[in-house]
Amino acid sequence: INSLMEMRRFDDAIEYLHDQAASHPNMLQLNLNLGFAYGNKGDHERAIEYFERELQLKPESWLAVSLLGQACENLGQHEEALRHFEAWKAIQPDRWEPYLRAGNTCLELGRTECAQESFDGGLRLSPQNSELLVGMGKVQLSTDDLAGARESFGRAILHDAYHVDAHYNLGQTLARMGQEEEARRVLEQFRHLSKQKEQMDFLQQSRDIEGSGAENAVALGDAFLQRGQLDQALREYKSAVNIDSTLWLGYHRVATIRTRQKQYSQALALLDRASRLNPATFEVAFDQSKNHALVGKISESMHALDRAQSVRALTPREAQFISELFVRSGMVREGLAILSAEVKRNPADHESMFVMGLLLHLTDDVSEAEKRYRRATSLSDDNTAYKVAHAMSLLSLRRTAEAETLISEISEADLVGGFNKYKSLKGAELLSPYVSSAGKTQVSE
Repeated sequence: INSLMEMRRFDDAIEYLHDQAASHPNMLQLNLNLGFAYGNKGDHERAIEYFERELQLKPESWLAVSLLGQACENLGQHEEALRHFEAWKAIQPDRWEPYLRAGNTCLELGRTECAQESFDGGLRLSPQNSELLVGMGKVQLSTDDLAGARESFGRAILHDAYHVDAHYNLGQTLARMGQEEEARRVLEQFRHLSKQKEQMDFLQQSRDIEGSGAENAVALGDAFLQRGQLDQALREYKSAVNIDSTLWLGYHRVATIRTRQKQYSQALALLDRASRLNPATFEVAFDQSKNHALVGKISESMHALDRAQSVRALTPREAQFISELFVRSGMVREGLAILSAEVKRNPADHESMFVMGLLLHLTDDVSEAEKRYRRATSLSDDNTAYKVAHAMSLLSLRRTAEAETLISEISEADLVGGFNKYKSLKGAELLSPYVSSAGKTQVSE
């Protein structure tokens, strides 16, 4: 059933479930699955019928009552939906979701007091929840509490920078407050996010068309991954694998999530499958090298990197990334060799030069690190991060006068930011006296 649902084969799922119902009419979850399948087909009346049957068998089922409320909402039956969401609250008073659903339904019915009460209850359980904050902001906006609305929408964006509705409503609030320049800036960001959302909606619709799902599911997963929504990305990538088990991209992308979750053995197993499906793929070999390094397998990591480079050369950013990863994983000689070769190929690349300095600094070769920092700073004189690290190396080498001259060129904010970013480097403790305690506290916050 799960596989059929993930593949959007709802008619097949319904046929199978009805066969099961013929012999097991009182089986728990069966009516729930039927309602879910009908709802996904857009047949909300039938969905309601089966959710109600599930509740007759199990009156305390929060899932059945919540889905029943959503089905009623889809049909515009807001009074019925609210009744079910209130019942969900009673079953699960410690979850914020029913408070959000009830609050939004109250807004649909124009009942601001009811909505505020629900959103308040949800925020007590989940104070940083962006959906609840947007709901509360809408209540405040509708009652002309513009300052409160601005704060609520702003907090929602703080916790979810991609929240389209929060940006739109914050822009409208600022416009009503007469802050036109700030309103224009926020609404411009809203338009940008709206385009992104339209693209994602298109991918979701395309994925739902039978026979065109796997690659669209990967593309949709990539969009979620770009936004940092790992759970949603993983769901789409797994769906791609279920739809087409021969698509190497699906296995590669699931491996990407596993690597981020530090599940390196699982990632390597998935990458091995992807490699067998498409042996001459740079991305797979490069990621195999990463994961082997992260579990301390030096020879396997180097072998995978050689395979990647047989497909194409590393970009400067890739060379910087893998070099730093190798050094931090204990593969110091290998990491420095890769970046040294990159610096020789592109002697004017200040970023590679600076990363080379960082890696030498991490290995306590401060004298050589200082030379690289000096060169990187000369190539990009306005980069304050380079100057901060350079100052640390000079202080560590007891070249205090040179360090102080460099520090005098750095603003307080940039000095504090650099100190916090590179405080694990040798010499950071010597830079600390030059950074005000108030500044360090401000940047930490």
